[in-house]
Amino acid sequence: EAHRTKADAFLAETTAEYQRLYTVLNEAEWAANTRIVEGDDTLVEAQAMVRFVKAQRMRRIIVVAPPFHQLRAYMTAVTVALREYPELVLYSAVGYPVDWQQAVAHSQGSTRGPRSGLIHGELERIDKYGRKGDLASVQEVLDYLDQRQGQG
Repeated sequence: EAHRTKADAFLAETTAEYQRLYTVLNEAEWAANTRIVEGDDTLVEAQAMVRFVKAQRMRRIIVVAPPFHQLRAYMTAVTVALREYPELVLYSAVGYPVDWQQAVAHSQGSTRGPRSGLIHGELERIDKYGRKGDLASVQEVLDYLDQRQGQG
């Protein structure tokens, strides 16, 4: 009976230490894969997200962003997924309701104004990043959506 008690105590202690270390590892991986620093942009954020979900073997993700940024955020996520994890199924969802006329900073603080006024800049960036090769074309995103339909 004394040996059994010692064995049970050893197993409980070892299990607790394993769980603690496993938690530390997962938190470190999360931090390494999702840490966003000043100067990071939508592309860097999408790369971090796709790499993290691929490492975690996730198959479906919802991309959430404010309404004025949702189109470019989703297109960027699709772009990275097509390049790095094409079997990833991405869905788009708008974040919580916000004051459309509230003045905000966007694009690492370089753009300021009411949310409603940021849409034009988003469309310009979609064009600019598409020409640069950092963003899939509208047709490529539509093709992805057609292909995703069968995976959903």
